[in-house]
Amino acid sequence: MPKGALSIATVAVERTWNMWKTGHFVQPTKASQRQFAEGLWSYSMELIMESIDRATHRKWKKIFKGAAPFIDAHRKRPTRRTQLQAKGKGVNGRTVCVDVDSHSDSGSDILLMA
Repeated sequence: MPKGALSIATVAVERTWNMWKTGHFVQPTKASQRQFAEGLWSYSMELIMESIDRATHRKWKKIFKGAAPFIDAHRKRPTRRTQLQAKGKGVNGRTVCVDVDSHSDSGSDILLMA
Protein backbone atom coordinates (compact mmCIF):
# COMPACT_ATOMS: atom_id res chain seq x y z
CA MET A 1 0.00 0.00 0.00
CA PRO A 2 1.25 3.53 -0.76
CA LYS A 3 1.52 4.57 2.87
CA GLY A 4 4.28 7.12 2.35
CA ALA A 5 2.46 8.82 -0.53
CA LEU A 6 -0.76 9.05 1.47
CA SER A 7 1.00 10.46 4.52
CA ILE A 8 2.86 13.13 2.52
CA ALA A 9 -0.33 14.10 0.69
CA THR A 10 -2.24 14.32 3.98
CA VAL A 11 0.41 16.53 5.58
CA ALA A 12 0.49 18.74 2.46
CA VAL A 13 -3.28 19.20 2.68
CA GLU A 14 -3.03 19.98 6.41
CA ARG A 15 -0.35 22.57 5.68
CA THR A 16 -2.48 24.17 2.97
CA TRP A 17 -5.58 24.25 5.19
CA ASN A 18 -3.54 25.99 7.89
CA MET A 19 -2.54 28.71 5.43
CA TRP A 20 -6.16 29.19 4.31
CA LYS A 21 -7.96 28.73 7.64
CA THR A 22 -8.98 32.41 7.79
CA GLY A 23 -10.57 32.19 4.35
CA HIS A 24 -7.62 34.07 2.87
CA PHE A 25 -4.11 32.87 2.10
CA VAL A 26 -1.81 33.73 5.01
CA GLN A 27 1.81 32.86 4.45
CA PRO A 28 3.93 32.18 7.55
CA THR A 29 5.93 35.25 8.52
CA LYS A 30 9.21 33.38 9.04
CA ALA A 31 10.90 32.22 5.86
CA SER A 32 11.96 28.98 7.55
CA GLN A 33 8.29 28.12 8.25
CA ARG A 34 7.27 28.61 4.61
CA GLN A 35 9.11 25.46 3.60
CA PHE A 36 7.59 22.03 3.42
CA ALA A 37 10.47 20.64 5.44
CA GLU A 38 10.95 17.59 7.65
CA GLY A 39 11.75 19.65 10.73
CA LEU A 40 8.37 21.37 10.55
CA TRP A 41 6.18 18.43 9.56
CA SER A 42 7.84 15.27 10.89
CA TYR A 43 5.68 15.16 14.04
CA SER A 44 2.48 15.42 11.99
CA MET A 45 3.83 12.77 9.60
CA GLU A 46 4.46 10.39 12.52
CA LEU A 47 0.91 10.81 13.82
CA ILE A 48 -0.56 10.30 10.36
CA MET A 49 1.63 7.24 9.72
CA GLU A 50 0.42 5.68 12.98
CA SER A 51 -3.13 6.06 11.74
CA ILE A 52 -2.29 4.78 8.26
CA ASP A 53 -0.50 1.76 9.71
CA ARG A 54 -3.75 0.75 11.41
CA ALA A 55 -5.80 1.02 8.20
CA THR A 56 -7.53 -2.22 7.26
CA HIS A 57 -7.72 -3.70 3.77
CA ARG A 58 -11.34 -2.51 3.60
CA LYS A 59 -10.26 1.05 4.47
CA TRP A 60 -7.62 0.97 1.71
CA LYS A 61 -10.29 -0.09 -0.77
CA LYS A 62 -12.34 2.94 0.24
CA ILE A 63 -9.30 5.21 -0.11
CA PHE A 64 -8.55 3.88 -3.60
CA LYS A 65 -12.20 4.18 -4.63
CA GLY A 66 -12.29 7.79 -3.45
CA ALA A 67 -9.06 8.62 -5.24
CA ALA A 68 -9.98 6.94 -8.55
CA PRO A 69 -11.63 10.00 -10.17
CA PHE A 70 -8.47 12.04 -9.57
CA ILE A 71 -5.98 9.61 -11.06
CA ASP A 72 -4.53 11.20 -14.22
CA ALA A 73 -6.68 14.30 -13.62
CA HIS A 74 -3.78 16.51 -14.66
CA ARG A 75 -2.50 14.32 -17.48
CA LYS A 76 -1.97 16.22 -20.71
CA ARG A 77 -4.81 15.43 -23.08
CA PRO A 78 -4.81 15.89 -26.84
CA THR A 79 -6.55 19.01 -28.09
CA ARG A 80 -9.69 18.79 -30.21
CA ARG A 81 -7.62 19.81 -33.23
CA THR A 82 -5.13 16.99 -32.63
CA GLN A 83 -7.95 14.47 -32.24
CA LEU A 84 -9.57 15.57 -35.50
CA GLN A 85 -6.26 15.49 -37.36
CA ALA A 86 -5.69 11.94 -36.14
CA LYS A 87 -9.06 10.99 -37.61
CA GLY A 88 -8.10 12.51 -40.98
CA LYS A 89 -10.41 15.50 -40.67
CA GLY A 90 -7.92 18.03 -42.05
CA VAL A 91 -5.36 20.44 -40.72
CA ASN A 92 -7.95 22.80 -39.32
CA GLY A 93 -10.17 20.00 -38.01
CA ARG A 94 -13.01 20.77 -40.43
CA THR A 95 -12.61 19.03 -43.74
CA VAL A 96 -10.29 17.18 -46.06
CA CYS A 97 -10.40 17.89 -49.77
CA VAL A 98 -10.00 14.76 -51.85
CA ASP A 99 -9.45 14.86 -55.59
CA VAL A 100 -11.34 11.86 -56.93
CA ASP A 101 -10.10 12.67 -60.47
CA SER A 102 -13.35 12.21 -62.36
CA HIS A 103 -11.96 14.20 -65.30
CA SER A 104 -14.92 16.57 -65.04
CA ASP A 105 -14.57 20.30 -65.65
CA SER A 106 -17.59 21.05 -63.50
CA GLY A 107 -15.64 20.94 -60.27
CA SER A 108 -17.54 17.91 -59.06
CA ASP A 109 -14.33 15.93 -58.88
CA ILE A 110 -13.55 17.49 -55.49
CA LEU A 111 -15.07 15.66 -52.56
CA LEU A 112 -15.32 17.37 -49.19
CA MET A 113 -15.21 14.94 -46.30
CA ALA A 114 -16.17 16.06 -42.83
